Amino acid sequence: EMMPAYIGAYRYDKALRLLDKSSQADSAPGHYWRGRVFLGRNELDEAVSCFSKSINRDTTFAAAYRYRANAFKEMGDLQAALTDYTTLLALQPDALFYNRRGIVYEELGQFANAQDDYTKAIELNPKNGSYYNELAWCYRDSNQPQKAIESFNKAEEVEPGFGYAYSNLGDLYQRLKQPENAVAAYQKALEIRPDNYDVYGFRYPSYMELNNFVQAKADIEEYSK
Repeated sequence: EMMPAYIGAYRYDKALRLLDKSSQADSAPGHYWRGRVFLGRNELDEAVSCFSKSINRDTTFAAAYRYRANAFKEMGDLQAALTDYTTLLALQPDALFYNRRGIVYEELGQFANAQDDYTKAIELNPKNGSYYNELAWCYRDSNQPQKAIESFNKAEEVEPGFGYAYSNLGDLYQRLKQPENAVAAYQKALEIRPDNYDVYGFRYPSYMELNNFVQAKADIEEYSK
């Protein structure tokens, strides 16, 4: 019961000592928690080894697949991560895991599969703006700008105050050479998160394209604070 607290507090040595004394050390949960410790310490090979031992002892241990997939992704082994997320989804079809598998598909350049997974995540949790945001990025990267615009806007509609989608929308409008729309999107982002000074730096080129040098200079000054 103490393991989540120790890991959450980054007390990894204490967690390992507790595991070493536990009668469950060689069980599926024991190896899983040991894997969580090594993952937290960014010792990815050790983490994968522990999660694999957990899975060998219980092939239905969903959490072990989840965190082994995370470790594989951190290691750059996207195919292994994809396999684990697929197994995980068969055990536990959750919106979060569809979203994460979608990210892996997108990094592999499999945009259609990524869009399918983001859509499934949205169907399971339609009020999560980040899922629409991920879908929008995928549309953008697969050269479907209108669908990307719709999805960025949808992210803000379903989760008012999300903010990041408007910033991303501004970036897309800049790419599309629509500086007026970009400025408007960045302004909405700043209205939601006025302390996000990076947005001023993002907006500056759009003002330059519009020959609004006064506002461009003001944005650079805000960005430099």
